[in-house]
Order: sequence, then structure tokens, then C-alpha cells
Amino acid sequence: MRKYFFLCAACILIGAGGGNAGDRGGSTSFMDREPTAEELVDALKIPAPKMKYRSIAVVKDEPRPKALLKITFEFNSAELTREAKETLDKVGQALASDELSADTFQLVGHTDGKGDADYNLQLSARRALAVKNYLEKFRGISGSRLSPMGKGEGELFDKDHPYSGENRRVEIINVGSD
Repeated sequence: MRKYFFLCAACILIGAGGGNAGDRGGSTSFMDREPTAEELVDALKIPAPKMKYRSIAVVKDEPRPKALLKITFEFNSAELTREAKETLDKVGQALASDELSADTFQLVGHTDGKGDADYNLQLSARRALAVKNYLEKFRGISGSRLSPMGKGEGELFDKDHPYSGENRRVEIINVGSD
């Protein structure tokens, strides 16, 4: 039986303000190439506040920068492909770096608009859990730093093209440190 693979873009959302601006709403896209761990650290770290008034930091409410990565899953499953594991190895290196090692991350799975909404919600949660399990088991990232959840098809990245591979993604959101 021939296997089919569908693209699942992992969108890494990061803390408030700063970061690299890309082509889409402050996002940094790695969709056309494999990023280095250092590039991921730069994209994931929450920038220091830019303005201070006496000892109180003032942080502007800016859109969160995003880094888009290619993460692939086997068709209709949450099984990571070899390519996805290679990308997650770099994500794991970034999360283990000195700059990010104190932060926690929410893993949010998404699907495209094809199929049943309830099934897509379950599939997106399984994909987020697959990312968590891989980072924990193979990259040594503490599971207490990773919180998976599914959103299904409810927040399409490309609303004009609901079946686009860009909609099938896992977002990694830096929620800061304790």
C-alpha cells in the first residue's frame, strides 16, 4: 500500500513583542528551508522590555512573532515522519538552550478544514501530544514544560484555503517562566 504524507506546518508562537518580522503578521517562515537551532532560539526567546520608567518595565502589546516550520505527519494520523523528527530535534536543542531552558511552552495542534470537526479536534490533540512525547522522550525536554492541546479546524491559518497544508500545524507558544 502506498503511503501518503500531508504537510503539517508547525507554527511556533512566542512571547510578547520583538523577534524577527517575516512576511506574515510578524512571522518568521522556515517553510522553505530547515532552520538551525540557533535561529529557533532567536525566534523563540521573549525579548527584554525595550522601555523602562524608573524600575517598572513598560511592554507594548505587540503581535507575537511566529516561526513557521515544516512538521509532517503520516496521512490521517499523528505519527511523526522522519523529516518531522529531524525538525523537532532542532526544536529540542532550542528549548534546551540557556536562553529558553526556564520557559514553559503550550503545544497547540491544528488541522485543515477537511473532515468532521470532532474528529479533527481529536486528531489535532493527538498531533500536539506526539510533538510533546517526542521532545520529552528523545530530546530530554521535561514534560512539565510542555502542555499539549488541540484546536482542530477552528483557527485556520489560511482561511482563504481551508484545505491548505499551512492549516495543519502545531503551534508552540512560549508562555514564559514561573
